[in-house]
Amino acid sequence: FSSFEILLADIKKLTCVPYFTHGRYSSEQRISLTIYTKDDELDLNDSVDTNVVLSDKLEDKETDIPLIRLYRFLMKQTGQTE
Repeated sequence: FSSFEILLADIKKLTCVPYFTHGRYSSEQRISLTIYTKDDELDLNDSVDTNVVLSDKLEDKETDIPLIRLYRFLMKQTGQTE
């Protein structure tokens, strides 16, 4: 594992997009959060179990995808709009 420190003031752009990875016998839904600064970019990604998310929504349970929560927090803190 590695550690990065990025100041909120250094963030120039944020993107958050879903995508699929395909293996020989399966596919996996993932989400990617990319943080752009003037000098570099950092990509964070994680898998998303859409079956669990949909089941939770149907049962009126709170659903949480940490990268989306981080994306929304950073958008708010940096004053960017979606």
